[in-house]
Amino acid sequence: MINNHNSMNKKSWEIIAKSISKSAIYILSLKNKTPYISSK
Repeated sequence: MINNHNSMNKKSWEIIAKSISKSAIYILSLKNKTPYISSK
């Protein structure tokens, strides 16, 4: 049960990290006026 909870926690953190990195890439592309998003 504890292992299952940890894996769930890890998954949610991965999702959070991905969304944060996407937002960071978007903000950077706006600042640099470079199409980072279209390449992904």
